[in-house]
Order: sequence, then C-alpha cells, then structure tokens
Amino acid sequence: MNLAIFPLPLVLFPGGIIRLQIFEQRYLRMVKQSAAETGFVITPHDSKHPNEISHYGTWVKIIDFPQLSNGLLGIDVQAQSLMSITNIHIEQDNLAMGDTTEQPHWPQQQHNEQTQALATALKQLFVVNPTLKTLYADPQFDDVNWTCKRWLESLPISATDKAYFYAPDSFELALNLICSVVFAKK
Repeated sequence: MNLAIFPLPLVLFPGGIIRLQIFEQRYLRMVKQSAAETGFVITPHDSKHPNEISHYGTWVKIIDFPQLSNGLLGIDVQAQSLMSITNIHIEQDNLAMGDTTEQPHWPQQQHNEQTQALATALKQLFVVNPTLKTLYADPQFDDVNWTCKRWLESLPISATDKAYFYAPDSFELALNLICSVVFAKK
C-alpha cells in the first residue's frame, strides 16, 4: 500500500490513539487523502535516513476531527498496525510517500500478577489524565498487550528508544522496562 508518511517525534503502537493538530499544507493534503479510509503512516524521526524518515512506523486511520481552541485542524488517529516502509519519495509539496507492508507485533499475552498490577496502575493514570479518558472511550485494560503498549507510549523515554519495541520479540524487554519505571521505589 502506498501511503503518506508523517514523521513525528513520537511512537504509537497498535490500538494507540493520539490527537494531532495539522497546519502545514502538505499535511492538510495528507489528511484530505487519508480521510477516505486509507490512513497514513506515523514514523519516528530518524537522523540516519534521508529526510529523517525511518523505514518503519505505524499505520493510522483518522477516527475524529475534534474542534481545537487555536483554530487549527485537529485529528484523532488510531494505530492499526506496524508497517515497514520502502521506496520513499518526496512529492512536489514535500509530502513523503512510501510503499508500506504490515509487520507483526507481539503475540497475545496472558495476565499474571505483574501485568494485572500494571493494568490497575494504568486505570489510575486514566483517572488523573482527562486527555486519556477522552481519547480512549473503550479502554482495553483486560488486554495485556494493549496495557503495555499504552504504558510504553506514556513513558518519558525518547521515541528512538521506544521504537526498539516495534520488534515482534520485544514484549519481555518492554514489560521489564515498564515495571522498572511504574513500580520504581521512591
């Protein structure tokens, strides 16, 4: 699938939702093209590649157009799947396009005492963070993978470090990192 590419300093995992504000002409065109159910790819900035566009990212679809107080176009997008990106080219208006292929992520995990504690802590984070409550009308706290992915998106680590967890065999490392941060001794 040939999709528009939106490089941002963030990582979003499947099931994740984020609110973006759009103001550059090339990205306004991207939204217009993507609103027809095709979506686009959010990719973390990568200084090692031309135009700082990585060769991996997350395919997202627009799920809402919220009214922003600053008058800019707002879009809520939900991550569908991880994608590899090849044949990247820059169009005349500087919008990047690339051929994308869906990539597998983590196999489904079962809750245990540790992951149940993470789900409980994430519920508490949702209570104190009204933005999360607004974006996730139907949170999936019973899904271990969903819970861990939301924690990874929320942790104060760089997008480059978060992108490591795109790997399909990275669940255990992700779980260890999340637990070390969430349950750190104070």
